Amino acid sequence: MTTRNEGVRLRPFVGLDVLQSTIDEFSFLRIQTEAKTEEIQSIYPIEVFPKNVPTAGLTWVFKGELRKLLSALTPAKLSPRDVVIVVRISDRRVGILRESELIIELPLEDFSGSLDIRSLRGDLLSRVLGNQWTGFRLDVLLILGEDRSVSHLHPWMRGTILAQDSFEIVPVAEWDSIQPIELTTDLRQTLKLNSNIWCHVEFNEDFFESQELSESLVFYVDKEILASIKALPENLSLTGQAVLASALLPQVVYKASLELNRLDENFSWDGSSGVILRFLHRSYGSNKKSQEFINLLKDSPDKVASTLLANHNLGSRLRTMFNSISEGVEDVSNSLNSSR
Repeated sequence: MTTRNEGVRLRPFVGLDVLQSTIDEFSFLRIQTEAKTEEIQSIYPIEVFPKNVPTAGLTWVFKGELRKLLSALTPAKLSPRDVVIVVRISDRRVGILRESELIIELPLEDFSGSLDIRSLRGDLLSRVLGNQWTGFRLDVLLILGEDRSVSHLHPWMRGTILAQDSFEIVPVAEWDSIQPIELTTDLRQTLKLNSNIWCHVEFNEDFFESQELSESLVFYVDKEILASIKALPENLSLTGQAVLASALLPQVVYKASLELNRLDENFSWDGSSGVILRFLHRSYGSNKKSQEFINLLKDSPDKVASTLLANHNLGSRLRTMFNSISEGVEDVSNSLNSSR
């Protein structure tokens, strides 16, 4: 996923557009989770599963030759010793909290091409960087380090923003954030389901437009099966959840594929609207561009479903359960044989 960093508003000094254009072209945020490493160039939301927000590696990288960055200062009558890199983190506006922190001021002369954001904090824990509820905004600012002679054409006041790169880290729900509803006898009758159906998915009319997974669909699971899964020890409970995900995810994929094929053939997805498409894209692996993923989902839902089941580590969870069952059977068998 690579998009231009548009919309940054700077003071109207001569030459700063060259510096900002250079940042737009060559700077990335490298984000590393237990599942993958991505390099993203964007001010649009970067979606991360909530559990990964506090620990995700964050590195700001300038991928061009440093001389390109330094030479971009010349049109604004600046030199590297005039410029300081500042990293600011702050709560996103969607939450109640409004904290903001400056976590580094680094002379541009000392910049080697990358900044490991989390290591800049040392041993100090940042509540903002760990906000897995509403996420956070990360701004990399190039500012004027000291006052200069007053000028109407070129930056002169200390703290003036010369260029900036901005990212928003947004927690996005995982499949197990969809809470199953008990499928009772009464509900089966209401939904006109056969008595032997143990799970069922009801998709809402605004399936594609919803911004919350819970608003997109309702997932029903047999009351007794659901109670049994909840009663399992933690290691087997995760496996029980994997069984539910294996029943749910393919249905979501095929429903999304069906809806896409009903839309106009010129339908273009912007990569951010609708929680279902964001969820599927993120789960599949956002190394595929938005429209490329949409085409794959329309034409090959079977491949998307299989990949999602693999990416969510469901196979290893199921193997753990079957191994535990096999070991239990062997223990019982050995015990019976020894007692004879």
